[in-house]
Amino acid sequence: MRLRYQNTAVCGLLLIVTMLLVGVGAGAWETANLHGVDIQYRRAGSGPALVILPGAAGMDVALYQEVLNALQGQAEVFYVNPRGAGGSGTPADGDYSIEAVVADLEELRKFWQLSNLVVLGHGYGGQVALLYALEFPDAVRGLILSGGAHYLGEDWFVERQEATERHPAFEAYEELPVLEHNSNDAVLMLDFYDWEAHQDRFAWLEPHLQVRLEANGHFMEQDMIDFDLRSRVAAIEQPVLLLWGRFDVVDPVERAEQLDSLLPHSELVVFEEAAHLAFLEQSTAFVEAVEQFLDKL
Repeated sequence: MRLRYQNTAVCGLLLIVTMLLVGVGAGAWETANLHGVDIQYRRAGSGPALVILPGAAGMDVALYQEVLNALQGQAEVFYVNPRGAGGSGTPADGDYSIEAVVADLEELRKFWQLSNLVVLGHGYGGQVALLYALEFPDAVRGLILSGGAHYLGEDWFVERQEATERHPAFEAYEELPVLEHNSNDAVLMLDFYDWEAHQDRFAWLEPHLQVRLEANGHFMEQDMIDFDLRSRVAAIEQPVLLLWGRFDVVDPVERAEQLDSLLPHSELVVFEEAAHLAFLEQSTAFVEAVEQFLDKL
């Protein structure tokens, strides 16, 4: 395993604004009917297949195009909305489990007629990616995780609180009325290392971060309780790139360090001036790290 630290200035905002002005350049949304559920995806670029998974159950993947569009010259990028997210369908049996999402991804790979995938997951998407690599190792060329705790449950809640208390915005967050702590603006204060520098983007981010409640509720009420891959991740033989914000309160950096110690072929890059939305806050450095990883595969 290797460890790198990034202490770059917050320079990604210009890149994001430029992409918003020129458009993301991805193809039209398409659907594949898998297990009776329409799964929505978008593909663009050429090269090895790179699948992008969103950061929360029930969340639309569209947000990630604003930054990861830059990878389309180096990979064929597939933006995937899992079942119950974005424009994807609703399963008739109500199965929004992470296992069902993993099975859908494998069916998508076959539908696309691809031999293997590089999977980039943020948060929840990282958990899907880890489980996919364990269930279908021959289908995985590499993993890129930005957040995505390899175990959840009660320990996760305790560690999240500890990470929240050391976040640079904690005092400002604590000064808010308790009833506002779960508001979108309060959550975004902790999702950025320097929330004031990005405050003018909160209104733009809010609709992107909305989730469909059926899928998200299933994850929160069922998958989170028993999700624990600590005893299994050492079996992942493929290269894994871990991209973490130092002040991530959703998936604390200690999780990344532990995961790095368990994986046989991993590299951990810590962005010193970033939190959970490192791909937005340090977008230039984030994209460069992914490009370097893809070059080595």
